[in-house]
Amino acid sequence: MTIIRYHALGNVLGPVFIYASPLISVSILLASGLSFLGLGVRPPVPDWGLMLSTLRQSIYVSPLVCALPGVAIFITSMCCNLVPRAAARRPSARIVGRPAPAGDDRYGAVVQSAFVTGRRGRRPR
Repeated sequence: MTIIRYHALGNVLGPVFIYASPLISVSILLASGLSFLGLGVRPPVPDWGLMLSTLRQSIYVSPLVCALPGVAIFITSMCCNLVPRAAARRPSARIVGRPAPAGDDRYGAVVQSAFVTGRRGRRPR
């Protein structure tokens, strides 16, 4: 069980997180759009689309207040899209950040050479 938890889930959770985060953004946009059109949740339940729909009547009186739910939808959607991209570009902390065993410089040289030269298993000369 420990092997599955450490090795399998450790290698699976990263791609699943990167794949699922934009889907969260799309679901937020779809729910807000449906609520704005009146096809989503009913008025006692708070929702950004419902807020936009009710504030649409007062857009000429206070436009800044009407834009706040839309800005919140935009910021949340962009965060759900940009955070996984930044996490995917970041090198794996397990490989790069692993300290070399005490008294063994060879391990650190092999890991460093794999990322610098693109070759694995050889020590740089």
